[in-house]
Amino acid sequence: MLELILAIAVFSLSSFALATLMIDSNISTKLSQERMNALLYTKEGIESAKQMRNISWDTLMSTSTTFDDKYLRQITVTPSSTATSVADVFVTVSWELTAGRRATTTLYTILTNWGGNN
Repeated sequence: MLELILAIAVFSLSSFALATLMIDSNISTKLSQERMNALLYTKEGIESAKQMRNISWDTLMSTSTTFDDKYLRQITVTPSSTATSVADVFVTVSWELTAGRRATTTLYTILTNWGGNN
C-alpha cells in the first residue's frame, strides 16, 4: 500500500514538472519571437529614416506607426545642437510583453545631409 502511494506521488510530481516545463518553453518561444519582430521593426525604422533623408532632408521628421495591432514604432528626429546638417534619430518599438508589462527596443543613429539635398 505504501509503495502505491509513493508511486502515485512520484508520478504526480513528474507530471506536474513536465507540464510546467512545456508551458514555460512555449512562453519563452513566444516572447523570443515577439522580441525578434520588435527588433526587425526597429531596424526597419532606421531604414525608413534614411529613406526620408535620401528623398529630401526636409522630409526627415518624427513619425509613429502601429504594426500588427501590437507593436508601436516611434521615430524621433532631433536636429543636432552642434551642426545644421546633422540629426539624431531614435527608433523605439514598444509592445505589451505580458499583461501589464511593456517591453521596448531602441536603436539610435546619426544622419547627415551629406548630399546637400533639401
